[in-house]
Amino acid sequence: PGPEAAARAIVRAIERDRPLVPVTAGAWGAYALSRLSPAAMRRLARLGGDDPFRLVERIGGRFLRE
Repeated sequence: PGPEAAARAIVRAIERDRPLVPVTAGAWGAYALSRLSPAAMRRLARLGGDDPFRLVERIGGRFLRE
């Protein structure tokens, strides 16, 4: 999604008083994984290197696209 989609998601989150706004499929996947298994999320985040959530986002995005 582009900046317009992110802006719409942010405005919607503000209207609904939500503190967290995942926008991309990968972000939703990472969010779902962190809710289902925080330990698995931490383990994957440690494997991510410089950007620990990139790996989690890639993996989460794959599950949501299938």
